[in-house]
Amino acid sequence: MFSPQLRRAIDFRTSLGAACRLQQGEGGSWVEGFDPYPTGFNVVADFAIPVFGASAKVAGGTDVRITMKAKNAQGQIIATAVSDPITQPGQFAQTLSVKAKEPIASLEWWPSVPNSLMGVDDLFVIVSLGNHHRRRHAKISSKPPT
Repeated sequence: MFSPQLRRAIDFRTSLGAACRLQQGEGGSWVEGFDPYPTGFNVVADFAIPVFGASAKVAGGTDVRITMKAKNAQGQIIATAVSDPITQPGQFAQTLSVKAKEPIASLEWWPSVPNSLMGVDDLFVIVSLGNHHRRRHAKISSKPPT
């Protein structure tokens, strides 16, 4: 569940602008996004607050790598993280993290194979409140698909 401040500060969509789906499982939920091929599965989080770091759990298909890209307001990539090949398909067993010296305007998650199911869970962000940084938790889910 999102805190009220973060609910208004994060917008989940796909790279082509479609709304992401909140998938439900036993005891939790996670975000998935899909665009028509050749784009395929992806998730984008746009921020309305200054974010300087983030981490999230990711899930995907067997042997797929998930890439997390942090972009600034001009759309330039300012940080990336890549998962190891997925060995537990559908399980949120890996966490990706990025940090940046300038504000992160958006995060993107992409599987190495466009038709691989991909999900994002337990998003944490580091936000700037004046001269202080605080870690905020944007809880998306806690339970993998069954």
